Amino acid sequence: MDRPFDLSSTFVHAGSFERHPAGDELLLLLEGALALVIEEPDEPDRERRIELATREACVVPRGLWHRLEMRRPSRLLFVAHRQGMESHSVRERRNRNREDGA
Repeated sequence: MDRPFDLSSTFVHAGSFERHPAGDELLLLLEGALALVIEEPDEPDRERRIELATREACVVPRGLWHRLEMRRPSRLLFVAHRQGMESHSVRERRNRNREDGA
């Protein structure tokens, strides 16, 4: 890829969680604003939000379920190991968490 993604509401996966079991994911927000939403591993019904602004970065540790919420149009560079990547809709994740806790 020769340029970062231009994020639009059709691309950002606010309605679905993903995780990368094979490695960490690096997110570098080149411009714009977004929230990284991470599902708390010990309390799957709780979410932690990390707000990112232009030129801020963070690392999503391997195996953590996460999603993005766009605050305004953004350009994001991300580096992730795609092997074994998993994704589920927010509804599917919440249903699975209820079943696991039952």
